[in-house]
Amino acid sequence: MDIANSTLSGTQNQFYGLWATGKETEVTAHQLKITSQGADSRLVNSYSANITLKDSTLSSIGQKARGYYRIGECYGDRPSSGHQCRGGKVLML
Repeated sequence: MDIANSTLSGTQNQFYGLWATGKETEVTAHQLKITSQGADSRLVNSYSANITLKDSTLSSIGQKARGYYRIGECYGDRPSSGHQCRGGKVLML
């Protein structure tokens, strides 16, 4: 799936912006803007899926809010390195 020039925003608690699941799933977003102002929010959610964000912006305000969230055993040294999680990854370029 390709997403371009789009905006996702939420003000409620537990807002989940972009959500992808399945190790065969690939999502690429260009110039995507995701914003949240609620507690426990997650802007980008990967459950074994491969997500690539290019020229995109994530902005999250709220207690325990996260820019991106992955399930599984992860490794990597920083968000832009493309942490791996059970075959999935979130990569910001």
